[in-house]
Amino acid sequence: MKNWMIILVMDVFILIQTFLLLVGFRTGLKNIQKMDRVYNNEILAACIVIAILKTGITDITLLTVCLTLVMDDKLRNKYVVGETFQSYAKRIVASTDSKINNKYKDYLILFTNTIVILSQNNAVEINGKDIILTDIGGSIYSHNIIDIPSNRLKDILKAIPHLCNSIAKCDINEVFYKLNIEL
Repeated sequence: MKNWMIILVMDVFILIQTFLLLVGFRTGLKNIQKMDRVYNNEILAACIVIAILKTGITDITLLTVCLTLVMDDKLRNKYVVGETFQSYAKRIVASTDSKINNKYKDYLILFTNTIVILSQNNAVEINGKDIILTDIGGSIYSHNIIDIPSNRLKDILKAIPHLCNSIAKCDINEVFYKLNIEL
């Protein structure tokens, strides 16, 4: 009984924390005027997933790849605007510091947690192999995500349309093959 209560309290805490950030909660502390980084990965990932969904990508598998490529700073920073996905994939696979398969598996866990949180807050709906942004999710994006004072999130939001557009032009099998992702 005790373990169940602890899990429930943790879930409620995560949901409250996510909700407060996503609806634009601001602390009253004078020293916290600017947030250089959103530290809670699920909250950051929730903002990113909503932004990716706004680009039109709804396939769950493709969303997991996009989340990995835009959330990981090293991978995101290697993308050049206007570059084809094929040349980008070739370059990042060739680099020695990018273990994409391991990163993908790590972000897959984060993606799962994020989708659960967004689904429980009615920001997204799961429809087969697609994730659909609800009116609530769309409202969160247009009114709050853009205004979160996080330099990292702003950099990610700038990269999402360009990187996701180049990935969306490819078949999911090609994406996995080019990135050497194996499950």
